[in-house]
Amino acid sequence: MGLKDSVLRLSVACSIALMPLHLNADYLKFDKDLTHIKEKKSNNFEQFYKNLCERIYIDTKFNFLTLAHNQKLIKDENEAEKIKKQIKVLDKVIDTAQKRINNKNQEMFIKDNEKVFYACVALKNILNEMLDEDFMKIVGKMSKEELNNIDIVKYAKGVLKAQMDSQNV
Repeated sequence: MGLKDSVLRLSVACSIALMPLHLNADYLKFDKDLTHIKEKKSNNFEQFYKNLCERIYIDTKFNFLTLAHNQKLIKDENEAEKIKKQIKVLDKVIDTAQKRINNKNQEMFIKDNEKVFYACVALKNILNEMLDEDFMKIVGKMSKEELNNIDIVKYAKGVLKAQMDSQNV
């Protein structure tokens, strides 16, 4: 194994280990607080929430790109369990973001919540792909050209469309 492979493996391991769990936890705990946003404006809550969403988006996009760049089948059971736990956290964040996007009382944060939603959908998809041996054999990882030109929001929308299409078959 070369130095480049070792560095990439370490990078992927660190990326998974340092996923923005604390940011996701902060995002999830604001479930009821957002309905009282007018009371919170004086405390800069609006800017804090927008910054939180942006940090989640940036960290999640970084993790997505890191994992997509070195996308390999995860065979190690311990690694697979860690990834499954991350997917459960992402599911909670995705559900929460979807509720906030649809909540009329939170219209001022729709774009912020959409960024969180789509970034988490994209990351969850990459993680699921890395656990799916059949998928990795058939499709493999993304090319460098694809990664250089990727729009994470469009990618996530494509994933959601494919999921809807497969359910309608």
